[in-house]
Formats: sequence, structure tokens, C-alpha cells
Amino acid sequence: WFNKTNGKWFLIVYTAVTYYFSGKMVRLVLVLAPSASMLAGVALVNLVKWGLGQFFGKEENGKVSEAERIEAEAQEAERMFDDGSKAAGGGGGNKAGLKQRKGKGAKGGT
Repeated sequence: WFNKTNGKWFLIVYTAVTYYFSGKMVRLVLVLAPSASMLAGVALVNLVKWGLGQFFGKEENGKVSEAERIEAEAQEAERMFDDGSKAAGGGGGNKAGLKQRKGKGAKGGT
């Protein structure tokens, strides 16, 4: 919304002009109706985007939420840890230790 395009400038100017003249003459409120409905539509779209973003965990503008970012970093770290243990000849024994640290329990153990 903050990125001003020609359409957005038109809506702002049109609303300001129609609001001013509808205050001067009551019958000109009919001229204000289209701009009021367009502004209401813009507000409704932004409200729905925000609500769906809160529901699905996405922030505005498609940014990833903090929880998703942390989860992705944890998955990346686990992947790198697994690759490093295989390269060092660990075979995957370190993976059981990683699961135990996460509280999931080790293989064949507790």
C-alpha cells in the first residue's frame, strides 16, 4: 500500500475531492460512494491478507515469520551436521546423539 502508483494516487485525490464537495452539497454524496467503496475494498483486502498471514504464519509482504525462520535454520544446521558426520566417517551415529539432545531419545536407548 505504501508504494504509490498512479492508481493509488488517483484514489487518494479522487477521495479527497469528492469528500470536500460532498460536504458542500449533500446530493454530491452519491459522487463519494465509488471512492468510499474502493477505499473500503482496499481496507478489506489488507485486513484479509493480515488475518490469513497470522493464521498461516506468514508476515506481510511474504516475509517468513520468526518461528519459521528459526525452524528452517535448525533444519539447515541438522542437515549440515549430518553431512559433516558422514564425511568424517561417523556414519550417522551422531544423528542419534542429536535426537537425544532434542529430547526425542536415542536409538535403542531410553
